[in-house]
Amino acid sequence: MECINLNSMFGEKYRIKKDSAISNRRKVDPMYYIIPCKYGEIFPYGGDFLAAMVTSIRIANEVRSWSELEVTQDADDAVIFKFHVKHFEKVADRIMARKKKRLSKEHREKLATSNMKFRFKPASDSSKSGQDSTISDMLV
Repeated sequence: MECINLNSMFGEKYRIKKDSAISNRRKVDPMYYIIPCKYGEIFPYGGDFLAAMVTSIRIANEVRSWSELEVTQDADDAVIFKFHVKHFEKVADRIMARKKKRLSKEHREKLATSNMKFRFKPASDSSKSGQDSTISDMLV
């Protein structure tokens, strides 16, 4: 059964991480992508469904009453809900899915100008400073 690829569907707006159980493989099965959230994480469930692990009992009790979510696992420290992908935005907003940081063009330019004095200076030309030796000369 195919699962939803979180990276291709939501990778532009939300942070996508690999599950910590996966080693550093280059090609990762979409089943092992997660969206970290302030109150848990969202991960593929299978087919057109996603699952949300909610680690805050207060938030879990609140969303438990939503008709769009189905409780699949209830533990002392977390609750896992299954939901259709069309309800992603509602769930992601409530459990505060981590979004990618975006800087406006003006803010990016302001940061670039404000840290100019802290950047590395270009290397000086050795002929101007009177040094004629190079690293290769020193190694011989």
